[in-house]
Amino acid sequence: MAQESLVTDISELTLQVRSENKEELDNLLISFEKRIDNNEMPKANEILRHQDSDKKIKRPPNSNIIYTNQIGKYGLLDIIRNFCDKNGINKQKLVPISIKLSKILWKDLSNEHQNFFEELALKVNVEHKKLYPNYKYVPVIKRKARTTYKLYDFKTETDDSSLPLDEQVEEHYEDSTSSSTKATENKLTEKQDELDELILDSSDDEN
Repeated sequence: MAQESLVTDISELTLQVRSENKEELDNLLISFEKRIDNNEMPKANEILRHQDSDKKIKRPPNSNIIYTNQIGKYGLLDIIRNFCDKNGINKQKLVPISIKLSKILWKDLSNEHQNFFEELALKVNVEHKKLYPNYKYVPVIKRKARTTYKLYDFKTETDDSSLPLDEQVEEHYEDSTSSSTKATENKLTEKQDELDELILDSSDDEN
C-alpha cells in the first residue's frame, strides 16, 4: 500500500501541468507553429538517426512520435522538468506526462500544422525505404513489467534512464499503442499506398 500511495495518476499530473503553465504552453505552441511555417523543422533524412547495421533496424517513426519528439525538444520537456522539480515529482514520470500533454496540445494545433507531421512521416517512410529496402517490420511482444517509482530526492534524482528521451518516447508508443494511434497509422499506411501507386504509375508512363 505504501508503494501504491507513491504512484500519482499521470493523467492528473498532466492536467496540473497544463493548468499551472497554461500561458507558457500557449506561447510554446505559437512559437512551435511559427517554426513549422518558417521551415525550421528537421527534414526526413535528419529525423532518421544513423542505425548500426549490426543492430536491429528500427521502424520509421510515425507522425505522433515525430511530433512528440519535436515539441518535447522545443521546450515542452523543459516545462515538465521544471514542474517536477517544483513539486518534488519523480522524473521517471517525465516522458509519460510529456506524451499525454503533447496529445492535448496536438488538438490545439491547426489542421494545417497537424497535416505537416503526417506528410513529414510519409517522407520519413520513403527515406527509410531507400536506406533499408529489405526492411520488414516484425513486432516484438514485450512482457509487461510492473512500473515502480522511487521517492524523489532533489539533490540526487535525475532522469532515470540511459536512453535518449526520443527513444523513450518511441518505446512508450511501441509498448502502449492506443486506438487513436492505430487509426493514425492506418491512415498513414493508406496514404503511403496511394503514394507508392502514383510513383509506380509515373514510372510506367516514363517507360
